[in-house]
Amino acid sequence: MKLTEVFHSHLQRFKADQRNILTMTFTQANPRHSIRPTEEDPLITYDPSSSRLLSYDSSPSTRGVALGTDSFEKAESVRVRYDLVDCYVDICSPVVLQLFHAEFDYGDLRKDFVRGVLQKSELETLQHEIHVHIAGEEEYAVRVRDLPTYKAVSLDVLHRWSFPLVPDTNWNGPTTYRRHAGFFYKEESVVLSPSCDIGENVVLGGGVRIGKGTKVTGSVIGENCDIGDNVEISGCFIWNNVKIEDNCSLFDSILSHDVKVQNGTKISPGTIIGKAITLSPSLPLTPHLRLTHTDMQHLRSSSSSLGEEGAMSPFHEEKNNLFVFHPKKSSPPLVGEEEGEDGEAEKVVMLEDEEVDDDEGEGGEEVALSGREAFRQEINDTLVRGMSENLPIDQIILEIKSLRLAYDATFSDCLELIFPLFMEGCEPKRKSYTAILKKWEKVLGLFCVERDDQVDVIFSLQEFCGNEKSFHKQFCGMLHCLYELDLIEEESIFEWETGEKEEEESPFLHQCTKFLEWLREDEESD
Repeated sequence: MKLTEVFHSHLQRFKADQRNILTMTFTQANPRHSIRPTEEDPLITYDPSSSRLLSYDSSPSTRGVALGTDSFEKAESVRVRYDLVDCYVDICSPVVLQLFHAEFDYGDLRKDFVRGVLQKSELETLQHEIHVHIAGEEEYAVRVRDLPTYKAVSLDVLHRWSFPLVPDTNWNGPTTYRRHAGFFYKEESVVLSPSCDIGENVVLGGGVRIGKGTKVTGSVIGENCDIGDNVEISGCFIWNNVKIEDNCSLFDSILSHDVKVQNGTKISPGTIIGKAITLSPSLPLTPHLRLTHTDMQHLRSSSSSLGEEGAMSPFHEEKNNLFVFHPKKSSPPLVGEEEGEDGEAEKVVMLEDEEVDDDEGEGGEEVALSGREAFRQEINDTLVRGMSENLPIDQIILEIKSLRLAYDATFSDCLELIFPLFMEGCEPKRKSYTAILKKWEKVLGLFCVERDDQVDVIFSLQEFCGNEKSFHKQFCGMLHCLYELDLIEEESIFEWETGEKEEEESPFLHQCTKFLEWLREDEESD
């Protein structure tokens, strides 16, 4: 993608009006295109006459999208696009640095910064504006976000969509790649056995040797790799200095530098092998496996993310410990693999080289747990002090944001504290709890950024009302109040409803029957 035009347009807009602070770039791709990241599904709305961005939703609901009309009033026309991929190439004015300085706790450029700018532009007279640039059909720009996009972009490069950034232009260093039929690229120093079979979409780096009867298709093999006889390699990314002995088979996997695969080893789809590991047929190399040497420090930092979703077990080989991670959910599929039987894919955890023993690993989890407990206690103390000393709401918000940044935590870690603290001493009457919710509206907004966050808030409110008998019948009214304050969206309430329907009896769901019917009628009338 040629950025000169993007820079020029951005500078012209900024010189004309310094409220034009950012230009975001997008490339066109249909909703099922392989370059679309699995964890993002952006839907954007903009004014085509000015290219001004009106809304940005990275995860729209399958039920439909609700678009506010406030930002449309000044737009000459409105265009809604679901066929764009965010390139994450942004042209920024110096004002962006000032905004980041003022809001130092931005965790995500899109969810926090872009959404914050768009929301404030609807409410404030002095508004900042974001514009979009959509790459032309002959331009190519994609950000690799996960393993599926890693594979998709690699294939696009081989298919020359990124020309002149393709292997045979040798633009990235002193290489000697030449292109052959079927998008086959190899360097001059590659040695191929006359009986080997090289298929389409293959890259062979310098110093690679391919043995007799070996078949390679849809794979990228790095420099100085030694591939033995009667080996089958399909859909793999093999990095430098890898040795694969005879009679091995590898499918849809990634092998890091200096890996050795012993005679007769079979590597299943979705496998990721860390640096300098030796694989033998005796290792249980099941599909979607991640295998690595690891050090204690990295294991401790990763233990909280593993939680109950992954199991780690050592296999002793020679003098080193190998650690295997069997993840269960919450990430995109691996290179070339399909989703598991449960419809969910596994998560990749990358660890480094060192030995670890299990006793220390357990301590890592305790360290992470104590950090979360400390964060919750700090939030509790801050809110109690803020209420007792009647501190300004903005000051309390600043302290809460600082704590989240200091502990590298999420607000969901302390969600169960919020309603018991806010409602302490409150009468179970609509007028009373409405006044309190309005007072703490800005603080509650910190917990209601994303749809998943909002669903968690609803369940937290349900837990509070379930524990406090006097508030048991006030759940629907309090939920309605959160909705009226624009803290909870319709889709979040419907998602909570779906979860509650799985329970045999839900008094809170029954309590909200008329409210849910009203929401659906209102949605249909819109």
